[in-house]
Amino acid sequence: MVQPPGGLPGVLLNRNAMLTVFLILGLTIVLFSSEKLPLDLTGLLALLALYLTGSVTVDEALAGFSNPVVVTLAALFVVGGALFRTGVAARFGGWLARHGGSGEGRLLLLVMASSALLSAFMSSTGTVAILIPAVVGVARKARMSPTRLLMPLSYGCLIGGMLTLVGTAPNLVVQEALQDAGLQPFSFFSFTPIGVSVLLTGILYMKFIGLRILPAPQSEATEGEALTSRALATDYHWKGRIRRIVLRPNCSLVGQTVRELGLRSRLGINLLGFQINRDEAAPIEDVTPDTRLHEDCIIHLHGEPEDLEKLLRIDGIEKLPELDTYTPNVVGDHGLAEVLLTPRSRLIGKKLAESRFQERYDVTVISLKRVGKLLKNKEIHRLRFGDTLLVYGRLKSLVGLKTERDSFVVSGMPQESQEVGFRYEKAWVAVLLALLMLVLMTFGILPSAMAVLLVAAAAVLTGCLSSEDAYRSISWQSLILIACMLPMAQALEKSGGVQFVAGLMNDYLGPLGPRFVMAGLFLLCSLFSQFISNTATTVIVAPIALEAAAQAQLAPHAFLMAVSVAASCAFATPVASPVNLLVMEPGRYKFMDFVKVGLPLQLLVLVASMLLLPLFFPL
Repeated sequence: MVQPPGGLPGVLLNRNAMLTVFLILGLTIVLFSSEKLPLDLTGLLALLALYLTGSVTVDEALAGFSNPVVVTLAALFVVGGALFRTGVAARFGGWLARHGGSGEGRLLLLVMASSALLSAFMSSTGTVAILIPAVVGVARKARMSPTRLLMPLSYGCLIGGMLTLVGTAPNLVVQEALQDAGLQPFSFFSFTPIGVSVLLTGILYMKFIGLRILPAPQSEATEGEALTSRALATDYHWKGRIRRIVLRPNCSLVGQTVRELGLRSRLGINLLGFQINRDEAAPIEDVTPDTRLHEDCIIHLHGEPEDLEKLLRIDGIEKLPELDTYTPNVVGDHGLAEVLLTPRSRLIGKKLAESRFQERYDVTVISLKRVGKLLKNKEIHRLRFGDTLLVYGRLKSLVGLKTERDSFVVSGMPQESQEVGFRYEKAWVAVLLALLMLVLMTFGILPSAMAVLLVAAAAVLTGCLSSEDAYRSISWQSLILIACMLPMAQALEKSGGVQFVAGLMNDYLGPLGPRFVMAGLFLLCSLFSQFISNTATTVIVAPIALEAAAQAQLAPHAFLMAVSVAASCAFATPVASPVNLLVMEPGRYKFMDFVKVGLPLQLLVLVASMLLLPLFFPL
């Protein structure tokens, strides 16, 4: 047994138990930062390690799956999905594109303020994915480089999480910590004063300092142009890679199914579609593995020129004239989209066939780019973070890709696809439901979890989104990760680890004043969030903040708010948040761009928070 720092009376800590939990926590952080395993699997292994070492009981290990934070977050994903499916978020981006103007200062203000407002009610990752095309379009219209606006966009989305209780998961975690301690919880708008202060700080910093550090604006040749399937096809070098063929009666391919042909696996050739007769005006039908080819049908193919030439040598194949202007939008309800793999994508390390991407999302992967270079024989390459895939399919399927949250984001959606699949007639219902959620949570009419569950159920019942869309809008990896990490916080408390770290902070920082203790918590949370998710970080640090306040005999609200703010301040590196990573490729940023611009902002927010938090939440 060991006496904790500061000689806390009556508190003895079990050294072995505490060291065991710290060891498990350390190994978990190493696995998180190495990204060798999926985050949820790492969390599950940590949970099992805690149980097998006796750090938590079975009930304690499984309690996270029924925790109100997990339930609330799941329902919030559904509410955000309703705002997306009804086109509310897309129209918000359209408004930004129409009213952006051309002045850099005005654009910066609109981009950061609007992205923060939207991410106050939706996930920051979903918000930045929706707004990237709009911001790029605004930049082109203003004849400036998107580099000048995309980093402010990511920072605005991150700061937006600080504006409301439901803005980001860490806010829910600190609220739950207060409730578990029997203290007055935060209200829906308790976060707003500090969130608005940080937003104003961020806007002023980016206007007068950040933009001076970023690369100078450059003229864009594509002024005012919206992304189209034709532009995507040109970017991925479709010319010479598209062929149309007709099968004559004597062709050996007649009567075979697509699965039997195996063109994709043998030659790397994709079958985009087919027309049932030689009438070139006939609609193009979808291709499935069981599609059986017959004579006189027109088949649309995509592949490397040399592979296509091999196929054309087969007797009985008639080559139709090449369409230099061919793009998929000419076939009615088909099109192209570009998707970007996120850092924690389940597709990383897998080949396309292993990922079952095409079967799962009902699209065809046409091309693979890595670091701007088009790769040949895409089937043999294992996917990496930052890879971009050009996919082809029905416009409804392409729009459905936007509901994915964990494995990839749609970084390029052609203009002709934007209006497909949205339930615009239900937009007013989704807005009213979001307002209802706000009222129920602000006035405490219902507990937060029940209020969000009610609104999520109403969104499905009123047709804002289908049950399938609701399930697809949920980030299951995030939920499992949180549920598995919550017992870690309990194990730290049971073993005395929380008291130990809190005692260290009070011993070394306490004599300097409570603001310095809060600064220590802020820095600890900021450091952890560079390696693990901000939610998992908050789960670990929130009990330390609560105990530090208790040991100093101070009200804990300012301490917990400091943790929540720090968890959202992922400005300093691109790997600190998926939001930063999503803008890295289209913004052409380097790692050091985020360090140079984001680190001063993070320190500035630290100073502002230490000055303002005791004013908003008296100690």
